Amino acid sequence: MTVYIGVDLHVRTQTVCWVDTADGEQHEITLDHQRNDVRAFYAQFAAPAVVGVEASGYSLWFHRLLEELGHHLLVGDALAIRQCARRRQKNDRRDARLLLDLLLHQEFPAIHIPAPASREVLALLRYRHRLVRIRTMLRNGLQAVALSHRLRLGPKLFTAGGLQQFAALPLTGAFAVQRQHSLALLASLAEQVLAVEAQLENRAQQDPRVLRLRTHPGVGLLTSLAVVHTLEPVSRFDRARRVAAYCGLDPKERSSGDTQRWGHISKQGNRLLRFLLIEAAHTALRGDDDLCRFFFHLQARKNASIAIVAVARKLVLRLYRMLRDEIDYTQFRRRGRDARRAREDTSQAASGRFPGLADRCTEQDESRTRAMPNDRVQLRPPRRYLAASGDLCSNPQNPLLEKAFDIRACVIDVLGALSGETSLEFATVGGSPLLTPVERWPTHSSFDRWRAGDDRLCLQGGERLDLDASGQ
Repeated sequence: MTVYIGVDLHVRTQTVCWVDTADGEQHEITLDHQRNDVRAFYAQFAAPAVVGVEASGYSLWFHRLLEELGHHLLVGDALAIRQCARRRQKNDRRDARLLLDLLLHQEFPAIHIPAPASREVLALLRYRHRLVRIRTMLRNGLQAVALSHRLRLGPKLFTAGGLQQFAALPLTGAFAVQRQHSLALLASLAEQVLAVEAQLENRAQQDPRVLRLRTHPGVGLLTSLAVVHTLEPVSRFDRARRVAAYCGLDPKERSSGDTQRWGHISKQGNRLLRFLLIEAAHTALRGDDDLCRFFFHLQARKNASIAIVAVARKLVLRLYRMLRDEIDYTQFRRRGRDARRAREDTSQAASGRFPGLADRCTEQDESRTRAMPNDRVQLRPPRRYLAASGDLCSNPQNPLLEKAFDIRACVIDVLGALSGETSLEFATVGGSPLLTPVERWPTHSSFDRWRAGDDRLCLQGGERLDLDASGQ
């Protein structure tokens, strides 16, 4: 038979309420952590007993004790547990009985408990973060001392030259003591931060998941470790939106009826992970064009603070998909391009504007080039890209051409609709690309006519499209 135990845990004491399903008799006791033998009390129950406790701090020793004894520990959401209480009276005995009642009725709101290895990594990350915050406080104090004595160097104060100028200042009294002690503490903190980072690097090199995430621009040692060990195992998230909510990057909603109101982010979940993601988002903008475009587009509508938080949300969703599918950044980008191309083909085929476009994927290997004399290649678009002129006239805003030029292979991929069996001649004259239309484009289209230039393609409306050496 199974023993169910509800524990209202505190720093000095704990109130225990348990029942054995063999006899159904309920018992209560209060244990003092200093006077009573807590290990002997839980060792009397046949393993595995089901123990329920609220999520709280300073309970790591209790978790380890139950793991050593072989009991099954459930940690519950404190807010959800309190909402299950039927009466307003609250004390330790009532709390222990409530936990036991939820366990017996299989309604205990259990939350995820990280594995021991993940707990150690997260503890190292939090410890390093505290060291960095102390270092920042000391540097700010030294900056105040320097500014008080007309030495204004900014961040250069902590370079080799800046420290020499700072040490040469004639300080007396409390300022001299503060300078001496703060510089000594900064040197010690720098060594401790490097030692912690070395331990984190050793753990990262042994984890292929961390190495996979570090291939993404802007994601380094700290961010990759925090994401892996906070989200593990990623199989507990059935969709990417739940990952954003777990990190506290989802917007708060206050809607009623036909009115929808979306506020700022909820800021729930791991605060350190959210901090690292936003810091990594600033760096990811420099290495990923899609995130950079998204940032500046949203910045124009909102502001930079909201835009960078939105980029951090996109970044953690990317990292989640890389963990879930076990792919690196290159494979993620390739998969994204294939998905966008498939969505475009599906939408165009479903709209009926480009008949036969749905067969595009099955005709990827269709040959489109044949050699011509005088280094000229005549390229005729495949039939799947052809459409009747009536379809073009019905919607003048249709995109007629998507350009993909490759000078070395002499291939031009025409994505759009051509009126009839129009063909294009593609040649190189004097090392420069030359594109000459054999027929005029339909006069109702926005691309009224292509004209040949020396190394440019010109549009009728005066728009000019530069071609680089590779023809892109």
